[in-house]
Amino acid sequence: MNLIDRVRFLMLGEIPRTKSIKPGYRDPLAQLIVAALGLGKSAIWTPKQYDKLSEAGYQNCMTVYACVNQVARAAAGVEWKAFVGEKDAPKHPILALLDRPNENDGKRAFIAKYFSYLLLAGNDYTIAGRIGTQPPLMLWLARPDRMTILPGTGGALVGGYVYTVAGKEQKFEFAQVMHSRLFHPTHDFFGLSPLEVAGRGVDVVNMSAEWNMRLLQNDMRPPGALSTDATLTQDTFNRLKDMMKNEWGGYENAGNPLLLEGGLKWINFAMNPKDLDWLNSTKLTKRDICTVFNVDPCLIGDAEYATYSNKQEARKGLYVETVLPLMYEFRDDLNRWLSPMFGPNVRLDVDRDKIEALQEDQAQKYAYLTAANFLKVNEKRVAAGKDEVPEGDVILVPVGMVPLAIAIEEPEPESEPIAALPDGGEEDEGSDGEEGKNAVAATPGPGMEPLRVRGASFWTVPERKERLWRTYEARVKAREKSFEQIAKSYIRAQADALRQRAIRLGSTSGLLAPDIFSVKEEAKRYARTFTPWYVDHFIRAGNAGMRASKGELFDDAEVKAPAWRGDPKKPTSWVFEMTPEQDAILKDMIFNSGTKVSETTLEIVEQMIRTANAENWTVGQFAQGLSDKVTDFGPWRARLWARTESVKVDCYGTVEGFKETEFVDLKGWMCSFVPDSRESHIAADGQEVALDDDFIIDGKPMAFPGDPKGGPENDCNCLCGTYPVIGAVPEGGE
Repeated sequence: MNLIDRVRFLMLGEIPRTKSIKPGYRDPLAQLIVAALGLGKSAIWTPKQYDKLSEAGYQNCMTVYACVNQVARAAAGVEWKAFVGEKDAPKHPILALLDRPNENDGKRAFIAKYFSYLLLAGNDYTIAGRIGTQPPLMLWLARPDRMTILPGTGGALVGGYVYTVAGKEQKFEFAQVMHSRLFHPTHDFFGLSPLEVAGRGVDVVNMSAEWNMRLLQNDMRPPGALSTDATLTQDTFNRLKDMMKNEWGGYENAGNPLLLEGGLKWINFAMNPKDLDWLNSTKLTKRDICTVFNVDPCLIGDAEYATYSNKQEARKGLYVETVLPLMYEFRDDLNRWLSPMFGPNVRLDVDRDKIEALQEDQAQKYAYLTAANFLKVNEKRVAAGKDEVPEGDVILVPVGMVPLAIAIEEPEPESEPIAALPDGGEEDEGSDGEEGKNAVAATPGPGMEPLRVRGASFWTVPERKERLWRTYEARVKAREKSFEQIAKSYIRAQADALRQRAIRLGSTSGLLAPDIFSVKEEAKRYARTFTPWYVDHFIRAGNAGMRASKGELFDDAEVKAPAWRGDPKKPTSWVFEMTPEQDAILKDMIFNSGTKVSETTLEIVEQMIRTANAENWTVGQFAQGLSDKVTDFGPWRARLWARTESVKVDCYGTVEGFKETEFVDLKGWMCSFVPDSRESHIAADGQEVALDDDFIIDGKPMAFPGDPKGGPENDCNCLCGTYPVIGAVPEGGE
C-alpha cells in the first residue's frame, strides 16, 4: 500500500481499489463505534418509520409515487457494459446475471425495485445466491425494514445480517449481502430516506387531498348551518339530522334544493382567504417534494411548467442530475461486491451512449470529433469509446477527407495552356484535335470573354449532391419542428387576445377589422416572438455554407442550444459571424414575414365580421367564433410557416456562408425532387449563377430558394436548396 492509500485508509477507512487489503486490516473506527454505542452482540434494527412512510407517501401520495417511478423506471432502462481489464466483453456471464437476476424478476423489474427501495428507505440489501466460490447464480432484493444488522467483532463494523418475516429468521454472512445506502449524517449503519425528509410535505399534501374530498362530497360547498329562533323538539332535531345526511349530503345529492319549514334558515359559511391560500399552497408543497427527489415538476404533470421544450430539458436533467449519479453509486457497489466474484479484472459500467435523452450531448461530442482534423482516426475512435482499427493511424483533412500525406503532395506540373478559338474558327496546325476544342483561353484576345470549363464541380457529383441535400433536409426539418411549436403557441395567444378584444365590443355593427386587429402591431409581436429562432437558424446556415465551401458536410446536431453571437454554448467549430448588414436584412425579412401572416389574420377577422353581421350574432358568439376560426387554422398555418421560413432563412444564410470563402464565386440551385416539386424548380436544378446574381425561376428572379421575390407560387412549401461551385472534377470521375 503506497503512502496516499495508507493515509486514505487510516483517515477515512477507504479501501484502495487497485490493491487488496491484507486480512489483518480493519476499519479503525468500527470497534470504537460498536463499543461507544454499547452494541456488543445486540442487533441493530431498521428504523420503524419505513412502513408508515411508504404507506403515507408512496401508496397514498401521487407526487411521491410519480417521483419514485420516474427515477426507478429511468434507471431500469439504462444499459450495462462489462469489461475484462480494458477489453469490452458484451457476452460476459455477469451481464447475463443482471438480465435475469432470479426466477421472479427480469433486469428492468429488479433494478426498478432496487431504486424504489433506495428512495423510500434510504437502504438496499442485495443478496447473492452462490455455491462455494462459484459466481452467483441469482440475486435477490430484501425488503429493507425486515433486515437487521449484526455488529461485527474484532474491529469489523458489520458482522452479518438477519432477515425476519413473521418471526422466522434467515441469517446471512457479511459477504453474501451488498448493503447500499444513501448518506445519513447521524447514523452509522443506515442511510437517510428522501421520503423521511419530505415527510412533512407528504402529510400536508395528503391532508389537503382529504380536505378536498370532504368538500367534494359536500357538493363542493363549505359547511353551513341551519338556524332558527324557535326551540326544536328532539324528534324534529333528529329528523333534520337524517334529512341532512341522507337527502342533502354527499356528492350524489349535489344540487338538491333544501325545503325548510318552521322558520328554519340556511347560513352558508364562505371560504375565507386562508382556505383559498391553503388550496394554492398544496402546489408549492408538491414542488417541494419534487425538489427532495430531484425530479422536475413538469415530468409528473405540473401544467404550469409542462411545455415541450421544458420537458425535453427536464428529461435530460433527470438523467444527468439524478439517475446517473445514483447509477454510478450502484455501479461502484457492484464493482466492489459482485464483480470480484467473476474474476479479478471484471468490472461493470453504465452505457451512457444508449440513453436516448442524452443523444444530443453524444451528437455534439461526435460533431466535435468530426471537426477535429488535427486528430488521427484512431484517436477520434478512442475518444468516442470505440476500438482502434489497423488503418486508423492517419490524419484526414477536408475536401474528400483524403490522407494528409496525399493532400500535401507536390502537384504535377501543368501543361502549357492553349488558346481557345473563336466560334467558327479553324484549328491551328499545332492544335491537338479535341483537346484544342475544350481548352481554356489563358489570355483572351480582343473582344473575347474568358471561357470557363463546364465540367462537373465537387458538389454536382451525384453521390455528394445527395449527401449534401440530405444534410440540408435534416437541418431544415429539425428547425421546422422548433418553429412549428413556437407558431402554435403564438397562434393560440393571438386567438385568445382577439376573443378578449371582441368581448369588450358593444356590437359588431359598423365594426372594421383594424378596430380589433392591427397588422403593424402584430408584425412587431411576431418579430419579438420569432427573432431568436431566425438568428439561430441563420447562424447555423451560415456555418453550413462555410463548411460546404470547403467540401464538408455540416452536422446540425452539434448543438441544440441557441447559437447567436455571445452565447457561450456555441461550438468552437462555428466560425460564421453575422455582420450588421446581414442583421439588418434579416430584421427586414422577419418584419415582412410577420406583416404577411398578420394580413392573413386580418382577412380572417374581416370574414368573421361579415358572417356575424349576416347571421346577426351576439358579441359573445362573434368573439368565440373568431377565436375558433383562428385556432382551427392554427396547425395548418404553423406547418406552412415552418417550412417556408425554414427554407428561406437556411438558404439565405447558406449563400452568405459561401461568400466567406474567397475561391467561391458561383452558387447552384439544388432541387429537392420530392413528389410535389414544382416543374420550374426541377428545370432549374443545376442552374449556376454568380453569388450576387439571381437565379431565374419560371421567369422570376430569386437570390436563393425561398426568396420572397419569387412570389408565393415559388417560395411557399419549397424544399429546394443551394450549393457552392467548387473544385472542378473530370467528367466521369470523382
